[in-house]
Amino acid sequence: MEVKDLYVQVGGKRILDGINLKIKRGERHVLMGPNASGKTTLALTIMGFPQYKITHGKIIFGSKSINNLTIDERAKLGIALAFQSPPKVDINFGQFIAEIEAKFGSPRKRQEVSRGSPPTTELPWWRTKFGEEVEDFKYRNLNDGLSGGEKKRSELIQILAMRPEFIILDEIDSGVDVDSLKLIGEILDERDESMLIVTHYRHILNYLRADRVHLVGLGKILVSGHPDKILDSIEQYGYREYLKRLGICKECPLKECVVIE
Repeated sequence: MEVKDLYVQVGGKRILDGINLKIKRGERHVLMGPNASGKTTLALTIMGFPQYKITHGKIIFGSKSINNLTIDERAKLGIALAFQSPPKVDINFGQFIAEIEAKFGSPRKRQEVSRGSPPTTELPWWRTKFGEEVEDFKYRNLNDGLSGGEKKRSELIQILAMRPEFIILDEIDSGVDVDSLKLIGEILDERDESMLIVTHYRHILNYLRADRVHLVGLGKILVSGHPDKILDSIEQYGYREYLKRLGICKECPLKECVVIE
């Protein structure tokens, strides 16, 4: 996945101001920054949400520009997004997963999908990965009556059922307890898909290895480099003071990303 000199507007207001980012196959990159810095805007733009208008630049997946592709076309290419706030949807969870597997393929033997009732699998694959407490997900509507941690696990099950090549995780660690955070991080750490992980904190990175961290602000990637060095500094100083120490502020326009190795 490569983002080249990307400028994006939302409702006529420019949010992204020249983003450059390259994630190689199998790499995991972390996107951090203060609120309203453009993290979610970049995630939703990559996924193809139409209200995010690209005014300049390209998004390339593999060797193909995807600027003009719809959300479903990008999903078929292997791009998947876990939402920051997964919506409640009036469709049975088990049935939905079965239909995803029938559409995108499944690591287990496919079963006949009949609308109106959940699959009768005795031991669904998501239970073996996520624990017995998710067994009753298949009897509920999507994300209906779930806690924060349960919603994130439900969302991750949906993503993995698609068998994507590139996963965008928009604050997958938000609103979850320590046990859910550990479970989600360890499951993701076993995967070999490329990932873009949007987060405010390093907590999930205690369980999920990352290759690079990018700090977003002023519509750009301001700092990029080794996770430990950048994360330690952010925790010590906070975003604003850390950027100030690097000589980056609104009054000091940044010409090139600061690389910390």
